[in-house]
Amino acid sequence: MFYQTTLTVSEGAAAATPTEYNVVELGFVPDRIEITNRTELNTMIWTKNLEDGHYYLRSEAGTLTKPTTGGPTLIDGSSKQALLGEATLRSFGFYLGKITDLTDIAAEVLDITVYREDDI
Repeated sequence: MFYQTTLTVSEGAAAATPTEYNVVELGFVPDRIEITNRTELNTMIWTKNLEDGHYYLRSEAGTLTKPTTGGPTLIDGSSKQALLGEATLRSFGFYLGKITDLTDIAAEVLDITVYREDDI
């Protein structure tokens, strides 16, 4: 399975915890997530071998780091009520925390590409 979208970071998306602004609903649990910030020219990569919140970040200058907080946390079909307080909605996908140079400023444009293992 393959999913692509573009979104613009809003004020709420800069939150460090799940909000309606930083949850990406897919209908499946991803195995790989790539997010490129068009504004800052940074790319975040998460794979299923990494823990929740961990990710690789390549900066515009080409530096590769492996931060351990703020990256994708999977939503595996459990009720969104636990995350967002929304009654009875169920979801598969992920949410993002606040990532410096990726999701920390409103109006940044993100290109998101998500893969499930049968496509990698």
